[in-house]
Amino acid sequence: MTLTIRGPRGEVSSDTHTLDRNQAQLFRAGGKRTPPPRGWPAGDYKGTVELRGGGDLLDVKSAYITLN
Repeated sequence: MTLTIRGPRGEVSSDTHTLDRNQAQLFRAGGKRTPPPRGWPAGDYKGTVELRGGGDLLDVKSAYITLN
């Protein structure tokens, strides 16, 4: 599973987690603990989760937010 966050200045973070077993539900978090000194830049942000199995892409979900 890969969680990627992209902002107006490009990739903010990307984390890949290997799942040890089949699970009906799972919670993982990723990103940055501390915001940049002047705060997050205004603009559009996109978070994407990709789930892969055996090298195949099984599912993709994205969420969007705009900071003013």
